[in-house]
Amino acid sequence: MTLTLGERSSENTDAVLKLTALWAFSESGLGGILHALHIPFKGLLIAAIAVVLLSLIAKYSGYRYKQIIASTVIVIMVKAAVSPHSPLPAYLAVSFQGFMAAVLLGLFPAKKVMLIIFGTLALIETAAQKFIVLTLFFGKSFWNAANGLLKDIAKDLSMKPADNYAFWFLTIYLATYGLWGALVGIYASGMSRRIEKHRDKILSKLNKLKHERLLLPTAVRKRNKKMRRLVLYLFILIVIVVAFVSAGAGGKKILMIVLRTLAAVAVMLLIVLPLFRLLFKKWLGNRSESELEKSRQVLAMLPQMRNHLSDAYTITKSERNVIRRLSLFFITMLILVLDENHEHRQHISDLPDS
Repeated sequence: MTLTLGERSSENTDAVLKLTALWAFSESGLGGILHALHIPFKGLLIAAIAVVLLSLIAKYSGYRYKQIIASTVIVIMVKAAVSPHSPLPAYLAVSFQGFMAAVLLGLFPAKKVMLIIFGTLALIETAAQKFIVLTLFFGKSFWNAANGLLKDIAKDLSMKPADNYAFWFLTIYLATYGLWGALVGIYASGMSRRIEKHRDKILSKLNKLKHERLLLPTAVRKRNKKMRRLVLYLFILIVIVVAFVSAGAGGKKILMIVLRTLAAVAVMLLIVLPLFRLLFKKWLGNRSESELEKSRQVLAMLPQMRNHLSDAYTITKSERNVIRRLSLFFITMLILVLDENHEHRQHISDLPDS
């Protein structure tokens, strides 16, 4: 059945909201589910998912940068409601991804090239964020300890000596993430074709499963994330102290390292985080009624996202190749989300090309 221009516009708006809900679900709940399924490299996967979803949000919205920013705002609002104790870097990552997508996909031509650049920058930011936080907490001592440790490893392996092993490690680490991001950008550029290719087959399998939903465990064991972060920082502090003791550092230097770290933690917990929460609460209070209504709609969609996740898992569990299974799982999830309650489905191939 041919859709009128108004019907297509309505369907596009509906699709953007559903993709925004899937992004919010990925940011606020998918991490715990991936952990329960023992899937490695959760941070890499969640960042990659954000890149693909933002590419589709851009495509369905006609590459309007204002809509990309609006979706980003909604995801931040939903994340604050569902995961109020998420660390500050998590909000910064979402903001960075949304802003870069709005600039690169909303304002520039050559969408495929921009997708590759966007994927590269988004994944590099994900990787760099960890080291920025560690540097803020432990300062130069973290890099000195890391450099000493890497020098010892290189010596044991009879490798050629270098002046700054930590720098080269960081460079290779960020380059690896950047390469992964470029591959994700290429993958995202072909997502519309994959959705069309698998749509009918996936929906046929879904019809066979509609009375046999395979439910994931309803309760993922709750963990005290603050305590886990504190234990992690304490462990890193111990490693740094041990490294300096092994290197013959004096007690005064070690004491300064400990005091600096404790001061950084105190500033973060007592000043930065409370100030951030205060400003964030004020920012939420200034949101328009339209944004609040859409965030409520997205919140209402989140339970259904878990059902789609269960169906996608059931449909793709027979695939033995891990990489193909992850790809097919994500494609299936997108098809289930976009085709939900659609009497007249608009094919993504009808939308503007990327």
